[in-house]
Amino acid sequence: MRGLALSMTLGPSTASVAAVMAAYPQVGWGNALPIALPIALAGIVMGSIAARRLRISAEPASSEELTRAILAIVAVPAAAVFLHLTLNLSMTLAIATAAVFVAVSLLTGATRKKRGDARQVLLRANVQLGAAWAQASAETALFLACGLVLGLMRDPVIAASARAAFAFVPRGYPGLLVMMVGVPLVTTIGIHPMALFAVLAPVLTPSMLGMPEPDVFQAWIVAVGLSMVVSPASILTITTILSFGVPADRLCLRGNGLYAAGLAAIATCLFSILSR
Repeated sequence: MRGLALSMTLGPSTASVAAVMAAYPQVGWGNALPIALPIALAGIVMGSIAARRLRISAEPASSEELTRAILAIVAVPAAAVFLHLTLNLSMTLAIATAAVFVAVSLLTGATRKKRGDARQVLLRANVQLGAAWAQASAETALFLACGLVLGLMRDPVIAASARAAFAFVPRGYPGLLVMMVGVPLVTTIGIHPMALFAVLAPVLTPSMLGMPEPDVFQAWIVAVGLSMVVSPASILTITTILSFGVPADRLCLRGNGLYAAGLAAIATCLFSILSR
């Protein structure tokens, strides 16, 4: 879980990153990467030192399965960046297109490997895709609703009222710390991180925080990533529980709360040092 959350700082690895990039279209990935690399490195070091051993019920995977999984994980952001640079697609559309392309490629590879039983492979794939779509339909609806909320929150009257309500958030680096700690903390009560992002992104803007756009952009990536590991409603938490049989009480705030708070504090220090 922590590894995937850290990958969000380094590349467009999830739909949540695409949503943040859509909200900050004027910020290029290269502008945020210099601060993202130290944050990711700090997260890796913290995770390795404070790692807690969990008993996972899944059977050990073969080296071939592990290689295929790693290639699939790397292929999606790599293909998304390629499509963005060559076809000038938005990162949101590029990530969606890359995910479909990689999924079809994996399905084709599985079919070729079992050439003698290709029809059965396709039938099983159809059943699996149907089940996956049913599970993802709620997540898809959530992202569509978040887009509508983002548009609504940009209304001048609503935005002014919301900024007045959040006037207590300090400016500068303390404001980034409040955002990177407060957003994950609120999501622990069961609110999906993207729902909170849709409400707060038009409010906690660079002008309100008095910070450069690349810094606020990367702070949002960190806040959403940390929310993914502490929120019981995030798809990352749900997938971890269903895939590995890890009890829910070993994850979220109990399992990752101190890690999230510590990384938020370190990220704030890195912002103050590297943004000068």
